[in-house]
Amino acid sequence: MKKIIITLLLVLIFGNLYSQKITGKVYDDSTKLPIPEVSIYLNGTTYNTKTDINGKFELNFSNIINTDLVISRVGYKMISIPNPYDGIPEKIYLTPKSIFDVVVIEADKINKKGPSRKQMLKIFKTSFIGESFSAKTCVIQNENDITLYYNSENYQLKAEAENPIIVHNKYLGYKVSFLLSDFCVQYSSNLPSRKIISTLYKGTIAFNDLSNNNKSIDEKRKSVYKDSRNFYFKNLAYNTLDKSAFLMYIDEKRIMEGDDYFVNDSLSIKHITIRPHQIRHVGSVSIPDGKIALAKWFVFDRDMDISNIIFLTNKFYIDQFGNTYSIDEKRKIKAEDRLIILGKMGEQRIGDALPIDYDPIM
Repeated sequence: MKKIIITLLLVLIFGNLYSQKITGKVYDDSTKLPIPEVSIYLNGTTYNTKTDINGKFELNFSNIINTDLVISRVGYKMISIPNPYDGIPEKIYLTPKSIFDVVVIEADKINKKGPSRKQMLKIFKTSFIGESFSAKTCVIQNENDITLYYNSENYQLKAEAENPIIVHNKYLGYKVSFLLSDFCVQYSSNLPSRKIISTLYKGTIAFNDLSNNNKSIDEKRKSVYKDSRNFYFKNLAYNTLDKSAFLMYIDEKRIMEGDDYFVNDSLSIKHITIRPHQIRHVGSVSIPDGKIALAKWFVFDRDMDISNIIFLTNKFYIDQFGNTYSIDEKRKIKAEDRLIILGKMGEQRIGDALPIDYDPIM
């Protein structure tokens, strides 16, 4: 089973707050002049705005979402501010990018007789957007901003983009802006090999809701949500797995709360404790250095599609939207939740992405 690694650099949600705002002013660190048209957004949400001609911004939001405040503009180094609700600097300075910040591709490592741009773009779209029904309605509006290259020495297809990649998702009614920081498809051998070992992409993401409260789009979002990891983990946290037709096994043994895992309330979040068990094998999954696989679950959904969850920690948290995260030894929230998810839930891409504060009940 191929490995899917998707990192959106998100930390998660604690509670609600109404009619709140974050304000500030953005300057060029070299000239000390204000910068207009800077993108300001809470990573992974629909809360976003831009600076005005004087570099000022006001970002309004209704949920306290413990995610980074992203400040980004083409030609400048991005700034990411964790937990911005504790206050941010009144003046924020962006550093202009220099020629040394540009990745130089070594020509002798690129297979000049390799795949064409058209072929690489097709692979990129499949790996980045996906192949679901929703993904097939997506259109990348700035394809020319994406640089693609294939390295024949290590069998990797990589992509870079200075501008955010703009994806219009017609099915889910979102315009998605994805600021790509890393993209790599690892093949087992040189193209035209079709065997993918792993797919990785990283970046920050902002959503613009284009639905205008369309009921049809709302139903489509609910349908996609039911195939998501957030839907599964929310049901795990609130003990509604049977109602949602999930079945979980360790090898051939049925997984049960109170035996294989425990759920405790912690303010507006759930604290999950996993009972470690002996793992027969983890397949071709690469475990990060210093980490140990403590448990491996097999999860079947209502359509009997299977997902595997490999736990690198025996304790993690789930918020009210189904987002998962862990807390390190210094009691700081970790963006990486130390769970490896394979199969159906692990294969969702940007074409099926919903905001991290999406709630189908609202």
